[in-house]
Amino acid sequence: MTRKVSGYMKRTRRQFIKLSAATGGALAFGTRSATLFAEKSVKPLRILVLGGTGFTGPYQVRYALSRGHKVTTFNRGKTHPGELPNEVEQLIGDRNGQLDALKNRQWDVAIDNPTTLPAWVRGAAQILKGNVERYVFISTISVYGEVKTSPDEAAPTEKYEGADPYKETLEAMKAGGYKTYGPLKALSEREAEKWFPGKTLIIRPGLIVGPRDETDRFTYWPVRIDHGGEFSRRVRLATRCNSLMPAIWPNGRSAWPKTARPELTTQLGRQSH
Repeated sequence: MTRKVSGYMKRTRRQFIKLSAATGGALAFGTRSATLFAEKSVKPLRILVLGGTGFTGPYQVRYALSRGHKVTTFNRGKTHPGELPNEVEQLIGDRNGQLDALKNRQWDVAIDNPTTLPAWVRGAAQILKGNVERYVFISTISVYGEVKTSPDEAAPTEKYEGADPYKETLEAMKAGGYKTYGPLKALSEREAEKWFPGKTLIIRPGLIVGPRDETDRFTYWPVRIDHGGEFSRRVRLATRCNSLMPAIWPNGRSAWPKTARPELTTQLGRQSH
């Protein structure tokens, strides 16, 4: 059975304040604060992180290591080279067809961080199928499109209306203003489910912000609120009405893939938390 976990969760103001306070405390310790939250895992796992050097990946890697897991990353070796701890096995390749480094290897868990294109899922899956026990796909709540109410995991996702999703490129997606981002992520989810039936965990997080976030989608708002005026007044009103959307800071445990509901706990969750 495929597990899906959505980033839409109702929170009371009290819960939001507690979460914010905990996050703020974590920020004071910087990137390596993952060790402060970690307890050794019951059973160490062999974890493959596809990516691992960009936005959230380094936090996942350090947290996994602090739990006693054995971590392998697969990437081009071009983003922040030499940054990861020496304990990490680093495989070099490219999701655009250069996947030989993944052949004839086995892992307990594969975490797919950077994928938007279904062709990337298919390419990796053709090698990893039968060689990983759990495939964790980091998706997004953008698969729901512009929604007026909070959807659950069973809500319909956006449909791709292009010519051929397997010929899409990141450059074309960016040039089109990211209009195909949600639909392509939804197709990538289904591609993962097709190749890893019963072994796929799909995470649909909300807004993730923090160091190395190149989108400026979060930092714009605090600056805008600080300017005051009618917009700032409306934000204060939304605070009183519990209408704010929590953001995820990729530090420590918050960057670690896990389910939001106890009944959806997977092998990864049981053995890592």
